[in-house]
Amino acid sequence: MSTTFQISPDEVHRALDDLDPVELVVAELTGKKAPERSFVVGPEAGLGVGLAEKYLVVEEPSSATRFLLPLGALQAVRGACLASAAARVFVPPGAATVSVLGSGISAELLLRMAVRYVVDVSHVAVCAVGGSVEEIVTNRVIDELDLSGISLAVTSEIAEAIFGANLVGIAGKSAVNIKIDQIARGAVLVNCSGWDLPASVVDGVATVYVDNLGLIEENLHRYFVGVHRSSESGPAARRRQEYHSHRIAGDLRGLLSGDHIVRAEPEGIVLVEMLGVDTLSTSLACQLMLAAHRLGLGNVIQDSAP
Repeated sequence: MSTTFQISPDEVHRALDDLDPVELVVAELTGKKAPERSFVVGPEAGLGVGLAEKYLVVEEPSSATRFLLPLGALQAVRGACLASAAARVFVPPGAATVSVLGSGISAELLLRMAVRYVVDVSHVAVCAVGGSVEEIVTNRVIDELDLSGISLAVTSEIAEAIFGANLVGIAGKSAVNIKIDQIARGAVLVNCSGWDLPASVVDGVATVYVDNLGLIEENLHRYFVGVHRSSESGPAARRRQEYHSHRIAGDLRGLLSGDHIVRAEPEGIVLVEMLGVDTLSTSLACQLMLAAHRLGLGNVIQDSAP
């Protein structure tokens, strides 16, 4: 007999406290992950349409135990971990002021990972876009901010939230109408939303990086990718030539593995676009499953014969 446990998004948060998700995600992105134990990871037709569309099955054959992990939470965790890794690369040493724009669990996780894994965060400002503040600034986030001695400001105005911030993170399912003149010089702008930022923002940054250059061909519809690949002639091309650095300078995969060197832009804004917002980390899923098992998390939903 095999036992199936269904994990809630809240339990994903609890399991994250039992491991270092940033290290796992970075190791997988750079190809340096440690060998995994024997797991079976993937969709499960037997779950039915309702569950199969929302959960990833992680099974450990040796224990005849499988866990259903919420897809949305897994994707949000991976994006938030890469955003924290990007901050380590691009945000200079010293006090970091963080602004989080967005909604839902994606923005909450972005905030949590920044608090836990970005060095020297002194202040956080949050603006809910397309959702409620309560979805982002949860009790667990407030507790972590208090324990870390980090001040918090909540506002309904984007300009107020990002004023003076040297790290701006965007997450959620809604487009964010941010303006280039609202962003501080030398700031790092990390877009985990999967939505295009306004063209004026893309045209106004100094440098663009992505998480993985291998995903460019799958994202030809994105504005900044079009700028990168454009070979047209005429006034539009001349305008883009003025922003020659808008060509994508590299990716986190290369920077974190040491294959690429960060292009110095002390006064310019760095834009980091996460193309793999729907990508799942197999390594993270397996370790979350083990953490959930250790902590006794999950609701038993079925017992079935092997």
